[in-house]
Amino acid sequence: ETSDGALLITGAEGLSIMRYAEPGTKPQIRNYTVKEGLAGSYAFAVAEDGDRRIWVGSDQGLTSIEGDTVRQFTTKDGLPINEIHAIHVAGDGTMWIGTNGGGLVRFTLPPKGSTATPRFVTFGPADGVPDAVAAIEPDREGRLWIARGLRDRRGPRGRGRARARAAP
Repeated sequence: ETSDGALLITGAEGLSIMRYAEPGTKPQIRNYTVKEGLAGSYAFAVAEDGDRRIWVGSDQGLTSIEGDTVRQFTTKDGLPINEIHAIHVAGDGTMWIGTNGGGLVRFTLPPKGSTATPRFVTFGPADGVPDAVAAIEPDREGRLWIARGLRDRRGPRGRGRARARAAP
């Protein structure tokens, strides 16, 4: 749910944003697919940042939606891999992205109006972070907990398990 009460629904055909003008009325639904600018058709993750931008992680990259402006971020922009399964926006505005094969990514977007480029910093097995991240959640002390993803849907060596641990 967004800060203004809209429901964000992800799936195999993109993102749907559903808003009710008033209780008891028919909802207004806006769909976003590749045709509307999403990086990929299968939307795995969605989050809203402090500037009320909607961020969508898909099978083909990251997309931001701000009003009528849709912007894509892919490996061409610095992502280690395009398949994104989790997004968490921290209280300080830092975005954490969980990928399926590229580890955990810290994403810093330049301030509005800046001509600087976005910055991606990747953490992987060498940093104690799995290469497939399925979920990201903070605890009360501000540590990020990540759940290992299931890259081949059967897990490492076919066991089908996911594990959570604190990120470094």
